[in-house]
Amino acid sequence: MNQQVFDELYQRALCEEDSEAAVELALYYCRNDQHEDALFWIKEAVLKKNPQAVYLLGTFYEAGVGVEENPIKAFELFASATALGCIPAIYKFGYY
Repeated sequence: MNQQVFDELYQRALCEEDSEAAVELALYYCRNDQHEDALFWIKEAVLKKNPQAVYLLGTFYEAGVGVEENPIKAFELFASATALGCIPAIYKFGYY
């Protein structure tokens, strides 16, 4: 991701409260092992009921990335993401 794209996403996520942009920022930070920053943007998008963000937060709890590992919380988040229509969450929810 180049700086211009990053800046645009940051602007949209911060000023326009765009949950899709927040998820993209979170994924960028995950790919660069900046889990604290990723967690911040995931939580921002979760507040807006973004299905992918809810699923991603579940994966963080499942693996203990940036948060204490908590399979019960992960399950709850996968259930919520499933209810919001997130396809990967449906698989995870069924796995549990």
